[in-house]
Amino acid sequence: MSHLMPGTLPWVPAPTRTDLLAAPVAAALDRGPGDPTEVMVAPIDPELADTAAFCDAYGVTLDVSANCVVVAGKRSGETRLAAVVVLATTRADVNNVVRRRIDARKASFAPMDLAVAETGMEYGGITPIGLPPGWPLLVDRAVVDTPEVIVGSGLRRTVNNPNDSSNPPYQQLDFGISHRFELPGFGKMEARFDVINALGQDYVLRNGTGVGVFATQFGPPRGFFGGLKKEF
Repeated sequence: MSHLMPGTLPWVPAPTRTDLLAAPVAAALDRGPGDPTEVMVAPIDPELADTAAFCDAYGVTLDVSANCVVVAGKRSGETRLAAVVVLATTRADVNNVVRRRIDARKASFAPMDLAVAETGMEYGGITPIGLPPGWPLLVDRAVVDTPEVIVGSGLRRTVNNPNDSSNPPYQQLDFGISHRFELPGFGKMEARFDVINALGQDYVLRNGTGVGVFATQFGPPRGFFGGLKKEF
């Protein structure tokens, strides 16, 4: 499979350079789901890790660069941590949208030392891949809809490109038949019978490696459906 990789970075499959990944990130890719070789990684100058400097230095546009921020919400004396992923062209609405989604009375960006300690990643390189279990992960729809997106690798000196792959095309065979007739006492009727995925093939819709895609998703299994419609 060929990849049209963004920018001028020397991309390589992430499993071949685990030294460029924070430990939680490497572990998450190893666990799956999905094929970890579809996630690419590239080294960068840590002095250029901030979004604007990174994009300018490596020829990456802001609309394919995503930021992952850690948010701390508080309610009844309890602190709840969550991660939010938005494109560099978007501002995370922490005080309204995020606060409501994590059911907090107030919310703000987590302090740097807390974010680093809880994620096991470097500040400025925090990524949605390999976050602590149980954390809410809020991914903006614009990130999910972006064919290729660059996120952190857990280290300030590298970046990941997890949405760079595609699945092979497929064709699904469906068919249906219908018959109209009159039933005494009921009038005009229509009976219908449909078969979905008649060949019973397994089709992969998403392989689970992209940002905001947490498990492999398949097309529908073979299904048989019947119905009876009354015409008025």
